[in-house]
Amino acid sequence: MSKEKALKIINEYLAKQEPKKVELSITDDLRKYPRGFSKYESEGSGLVKKASRVKQELKEIQKAIFKWAKVGESIGDDIKNDLKRFEKAAKDLGFNADIQIDYSNAVDVYDKYERLSQKLEKEAKDIL
Repeated sequence: MSKEKALKIINEYLAKQEPKKVELSITDDLRKYPRGFSKYESEGSGLVKKASRVKQELKEIQKAIFKWAKVGESIGDDIKNDLKRFEKAAKDLGFNADIQIDYSNAVDVYDKYERLSQKLEKEAKDIL
């Protein structure tokens, strides 16, 4: 058989064959990336939005704690002024203010207001 005849038979045979789709599995993997990106982008954007909301909420909480610390300072100032007035009155009447139980309790709670007010302020500063 001649070379030309063999090529003709081969070409006729190939022409009768259905074309076969050759698909590499890597193309399936490559198709996943664009689809995956939109999910990745959506999740990332969602996390950033959530972080922004949480940050704003923390700012509001921080502001509220600072205000509450100021309330404690104000109450402490009131207690301090009342203690001084009581001490003066006790001195004028000739007795030691420390022996009066309400005075002693007010001194104790004054210290608690001062410490807590300072702690709240420190905690608020540490939030952000």
